[in-house]
Amino acid sequence: MRRLLAVLALGAVVVACSEQATSPQPRTPAIAADFMNNPDNGNPRILRGVYDFAASWTDPSNGLRATHWTYQAVEGCGDTPDGGLVGWQEVATFDANDFLASRFIANAKGMVWIRIRDLTTPGDCFGARLVATGWGTLHYTDNDEIAWYPNSRNNIDAWTFRAEGTLTTPDGRTVRYSGHYHATWDPSTLAPRNEVFQVTVH
Repeated sequence: MRRLLAVLALGAVVVACSEQATSPQPRTPAIAADFMNNPDNGNPRILRGVYDFAASWTDPSNGLRATHWTYQAVEGCGDTPDGGLVGWQEVATFDANDFLASRFIANAKGMVWIRIRDLTTPGDCFGARLVATGWGTLHYTDNDEIAWYPNSRNNIDAWTFRAEGTLTTPDGRTVRYSGHYHATWDPSTLAPRNEVFQVTVH
């Protein structure tokens, strides 16, 4: 799939003996093109959809847990509205002889409802203190979605979640959130080989 290219055009500079050069025209704004708005060319190797989604992780350095939903979450801990969506694309390389030797590269992003809890402080949000909630964005990438299945390749799967948003604390203050979870999976042991968790609120 080819990405759409935005062409930036500048006005011509006209110079004449008795005339002053004209100023360049303003640049045309670039098109925000990505896998979510590019035309679908019908390629069977490109799979697309829009899905409900949820992901959570805890930062061991500060005890903050970030949870991200696109749908109505479990009641409690303040408002948990629904209405987010995650656009999903997988680019597949199929192995006709062994499906598990195929490769699926995933890319997904969309709006999510974010809840941050402090697991080190008791509170009324499932036993922990509620830090902040609000809408934000989540972006997920995976270099091979089925590589963690046992198969003869022993490929190492790697995936990353990145999220951010402007959230509101229970007392009405505005805070910025950024989070990230990266993992590699070893199919020979069926366990994560390395994991990095980060939740930052400021």
